[in-house]
Amino acid sequence: MKKLITLAPLAFVFAAGSALAADSIAHQMTVTATIPTDSFYVTPAGGGNWMNDPQNLDYSAQTQTLATFSRQLDMKSTTGPITAHLTSPVSLGHTSSTETIGLSVKINNKTLTTTAQEVLPAAQAALGATVPFMVSADAAPAAGYTPGDYTGIVGMLFETTTP
Repeated sequence: MKKLITLAPLAFVFAAGSALAADSIAHQMTVTATIPTDSFYVTPAGGGNWMNDPQNLDYSAQTQTLATFSRQLDMKSTTGPITAHLTSPVSLGHTSSTETIGLSVKINNKTLTTTAQEVLPAAQAALGATVPFMVSADAAPAAGYTPGDYTGIVGMLFETTTP
């Protein structure tokens, strides 16, 4: 009988816990992993995958400028230099008008265009290097940027060739 009295409060607690679980919330997250080859890769430096997350160019009301987004890339190619180009011209488009803000993309201090150019010479690429990556907005027109929300996509293609 003593055991029954001792277990009865525990049974009540477990029953109450089950009753509380009637309102549940489920969460899911996407988990990915990318493991590059030893012979060629271009990845965000320092861990994380900021390239797949939206990045904000903060606006300064005092200077009427948009901040530059600046990170680093790890690059390596054992077969030759690494080239890069934009897959299309880049800009931020106003979400409710035709206004745009031009963007400039630099990798290893070289401004990308839609024409491929070398961003890491073969000798450096063979050893691997961490290089600067920047996205900056064009200067505002004399009247300033049009207020509102802007979005855009920066598409880039990295390639390596044999020397």
